[in-house]
Amino acid sequence: MRALRRAAGDPAVTAPGPPLPRLELDPQLVEEAVHLLASADERRWAVYRRRIDPLYDRPDRDAAIAAALLSLFREWGVERAIAEAVHGLDVPRALVARSHRPGDEGADLLVGEGRAVLLRLPASAFLDIATLARFLRHEMRHVRDMLDPDFAYERDLGASGRTRAEQELVRSRYFVLWNLAIDRVEAPPVGAATRRAQLDRAFAALSEEQRSRIAARFEDPSARKHPTLLAAARDPWAFLGEPRKGPVGGQPCPLCGFPTYDWDPAPPVDAIRADFPDWDITRGACRQCGDIYRAALAG
Repeated sequence: MRALRRAAGDPAVTAPGPPLPRLELDPQLVEEAVHLLASADERRWAVYRRRIDPLYDRPDRDAAIAAALLSLFREWGVERAIAEAVHGLDVPRALVARSHRPGDEGADLLVGEGRAVLLRLPASAFLDIATLARFLRHEMRHVRDMLDPDFAYERDLGASGRTRAEQELVRSRYFVLWNLAIDRVEAPPVGAATRRAQLDRAFAALSEEQRSRIAARFEDPSARKHPTLLAAARDPWAFLGEPRKGPVGGQPCPLCGFPTYDWDPAPPVDAIRADFPDWDITRGACRQCGDIYRAALAG
């Protein structure tokens, strides 16, 4: 991560109540966000040029421009949206960094030498402050859950699966359900159709009716606990109290991780178990993986 700039102590973003985590802003994110905001509005662009242009001839140009950009970031209400979202969190620092690719954006809780919230955001997020604020409020619910002993959060979800593909599937299911549960108490940052599509992808092995029932279980706020979410993600059939069925078209192969509609009717069990000891035939294998293991036996 690039060096982060401290942006604390501004009375404009300090509110009464619990202490505000100290904001530390990625200078590159500040620069990109201010430039995008200025480019989208003629009046802001005029202010931007008036503030920035005279600084290029100064011997301390870089520091002066960085200070001017941070000042505009605050004046245009961008820092306030972040400060209001993290206000009252029981952490000393909030690090705000630039996300580098779609899907990176979001919040996480850093532990180790002092807890901190890490926010990753694209500069384009600041073009719509209302949408950004809704997204941040939803993300901060995740952080508050992580900080809540009653939620009983454990970071390592990877050990929950038996193959790498299953580990990723468990993680995907877990976070889809966690988002759905938070949607019950916080305005969702995406529409209902998007949430349903996420649920359908993560639980492709379930029928539509089963997916609806598993989502409905998390309408109860008391179900929003790490052990409950993880149990549903690991074995949704057991969570629903139903027998596990064989693989269905569209779900990922537990060996290679790719979605498939072509399941091997008779995978070579012993050969597969040599690499995946916990695998059993009820979990299936795509035809390509079955062919690979049959070829290994023949060779």
